[in-house]
Amino acid sequence: MAAWADRLRQQGHVRVRQIETHISWLVMAADRVWKVKKPVRLPFVDFSTLALRRHFCEEELRLSRRLAPQIYRRVVPLWRDAHGVPDTHRLARPADEWAVEMLRFADDALLAQQVHAGQLAPTALHALGVQMARFHSATAAQCPDAHYGSADLIASDVRALFAPLCGGPFAERVPIWQEWVAQQVARLTPLWRQRHRQGFVREGHGDLHMGNLVVLDGRIVPFDCIEFDPAKRWIDPVNDIAFLTMDLQAAGHTGLAAQVQDGWLQQGGDFAGLATWRFYEVYRAMVRAMVTGLSPASGSDGTAPGAHYADLLDGWTGRSSRPQLAITCGLSGSGKSTIAAAWLAQGNAVRLRSDVERKRLFGLDALDDSQALGQSIYTEEATTKTFARLAQLAEQALRCGWSVVVDAAFLRQRQRAAFRLLAQRLQLPFTILWCEAPPEVLRQRIAKRRAQSQDPSEATPELVAAQQQWLEPFTDEERPFVQPTSTGA
Repeated sequence: MAAWADRLRQQGHVRVRQIETHISWLVMAADRVWKVKKPVRLPFVDFSTLALRRHFCEEELRLSRRLAPQIYRRVVPLWRDAHGVPDTHRLARPADEWAVEMLRFADDALLAQQVHAGQLAPTALHALGVQMARFHSATAAQCPDAHYGSADLIASDVRALFAPLCGGPFAERVPIWQEWVAQQVARLTPLWRQRHRQGFVREGHGDLHMGNLVVLDGRIVPFDCIEFDPAKRWIDPVNDIAFLTMDLQAAGHTGLAAQVQDGWLQQGGDFAGLATWRFYEVYRAMVRAMVTGLSPASGSDGTAPGAHYADLLDGWTGRSSRPQLAITCGLSGSGKSTIAAAWLAQGNAVRLRSDVERKRLFGLDALDDSQALGQSIYTEEATTKTFARLAQLAEQALRCGWSVVVDAAFLRQRQRAAFRLLAQRLQLPFTILWCEAPPEVLRQRIAKRRAQSQDPSEATPELVAAQQQWLEPFTDEERPFVQPTSTGA
């Protein structure tokens, strides 16, 4: 491959570079990349024959084109000349090798670099979460092997990490991780089996960390799906997306991880998966701690490679903090969704949006126009069902250890009381986030939101006027829990 790179330079190609990994060679020139699979057979991959290498090139193209069609161009044959140097120039004989031809992008376009440089708005991560939820919903669900994504495989995969971890730099910390994993495996096995029976296992990405995402034209694009081991990509979608939320938190970007999770949950609605989310984050962090911990290099401060993953694991498997429940209260346009989104940045929290869940109850997407579709979703009965659903989801998430903020108007005392009593029953802290803004600001926000058509809310100026009549004052029981927030700027 080095000789091929040299020849490309001699032919006048610019920005020629060669990269070698454990299982591949990459040769780059100008705006193209050729990825050649090494003729290796390892416990986790078999590229030992030309036929297998061609097959896995075709699999890589198929799988990664689902998310990055602009990057993955084609599978190309290679022929070696008399000196053994590969090239794409066709010869009158069968190909000697196969490669995946891809679009080349700048190194600093990788998500890891973009996040580190502070060049990405939180909305971009939220949009990625939405995109991945749509991908998981649309991707193949007919699992080719009943063992893929099974409770037994999940448990064996995580247990297999302990031996190498015990031989690494974090050996003294492993027993605590091991004890936590054992408890969680016992707790989650029935749920894993249930989700497996219900068809949650999908053909996902399999390796969704920051190094496998790139920012192209302002949009985050996942690439490099796992092609060589179907068991690593036929997984529960929570396992897939939790890799990224873990990786962002390990890099110190808890708020961005929350944006990814919020986008994924709002779009897909799989709040039941929250029970497994932290386990999958721990599993992914253990994998990264094991892999990076094997590196001989140390950080600039002398810490062992992978220490940030180990620190994250210590926090997650140590003593857990109590979740809390918060609800918003205020007129449409008063900033409830903004306040609720900011509340997520504390980490370990999820948001429930009445506008989204109301539409979901009626089979509508978050941005669907219910009136245009002839749906009556704002009746008193529909509102009662919506708040009952919000209470059900809130209790479900709280019992799994997640703090919850419920983003709704909560104009009625009885609506607020139901959630205050829920927190009281679960013996958890409760807060009412009271949001208000001047009437002119409310009108401006409503008008802007309706013009953009990018928000689930269907509020109108007329509705805001009616809400002023419907808003019931806080009772003496409620006032100790009220936290005023001004969003009038």
